[in-house]
Amino acid sequence: MSESRRDELQRIPIVVLGAGGVGAALLRQIADGRARTADRARCRFEVVAIADRTSAWVAPGGLTDAELRDAVAAKARREPVDPARRGGTAGLATAPGDLVALVDRVAAHLGQPAILVDVTAAAGTHGLPAEAPF
Repeated sequence: MSESRRDELQRIPIVVLGAGGVGAALLRQIADGRARTADRARCRFEVVAIADRTSAWVAPGGLTDAELRDAVAAKARREPVDPARRGGTAGLATAPGDLVALVDRVAAHLGQPAILVDVTAAAGTHGLPAEAPF
């Protein structure tokens, strides 16, 4: 898709919490369906953050299809989603306070509302506010 065409589309930012089975399937669907969604609905789903229990990959401009697939492949290898955290470096834990900090960090970079998708199996995600600040 050309850069000018991408700029014409309505941008819909998405934050995905969890990149296991369900999260990985969602990320693959977004990557595989972006062109079709753009043609049919004149919008582009932009994953601006992915978090797992060990790290978070935040990209306010949106992750590319290749980056989404890289995060999915990393999780399949039991590695963190954030490429900077691969190789054993400690990352962002998924304690409720850390997730709130992640949401706040992403919201600080966005100029519009985002969709928050929680597909975690972790018990600690219940600490997110009912109304996210973005």
